[in-house]
Amino acid sequence: MKKIFAILMMICVMASELSVTAFAALLETFDGVPVGVVLRVSKLAKDDTTLDVIEDYHDFADGWNAAIEAALTNSYSRIVVDFYADWVATGGEFCDDGKGFSYDAIYVPENARITLNLGGHKIDRATQGKNWNGEVLYVSANADVIINDGTITGGWSSNGAGGIHIHDGAKVTLNNVNIVGNKVFDDDGAGIAVYKGATLTMNGGSFKDNLVDVYAGSIYAVQG
Repeated sequence: MKKIFAILMMICVMASELSVTAFAALLETFDGVPVGVVLRVSKLAKDDTTLDVIEDYHDFADGWNAAIEAALTNSYSRIVVDFYADWVATGGEFCDDGKGFSYDAIYVPENARITLNLGGHKIDRATQGKNWNGEVLYVSANADVIINDGTITGGWSSNGAGGIHIHDGAKVTLNNVNIVGNKVFDDDGAGIAVYKGATLTMNGGSFKDNLVDVYAGSIYAVQG
């Protein structure tokens, strides 16, 4: 009798372990994304029809650097970055290491083509005071950036925009993006600054609580 009881107990334990393992496996791929992933980087083929995942990343800086490096190869029509969490800087600094960052701001180099699907999340520079190049996102000359569904916040710059700095000839399209709580000191464009020959298209979204001490709280645009 004791042997039968012991065998039954062993079967129950094994079943429990299998259930836990199965549940853990389910969590690992919840909603198609492994647990702990913050960015997914994908490549859109030159024919604009095939989107393939390059890699999932558990670290924002690693994922963003990889996305920019892929964009600079010019092998794809566009690099697509999906967000699965808020990206909040530490002490006003995102990173200053690699091709995807400059002066601790998020950087898009010249001629790069990239889409950010924020998925309702925010990118927050979380600045504690004004910074030289203290914007959240710097889009360099002739780059092409699309941002979808989220919030850009927490920039505080004394050199250009607080939120998004769009350099000469660049193109930025914002779809349902909120530009909130950015600041500039002794400059223009707390929300967005659009420089010579650049293009900004905004579909939906909003501006709120963007503060400036000179001109143009929401958008500053240079003619020509």
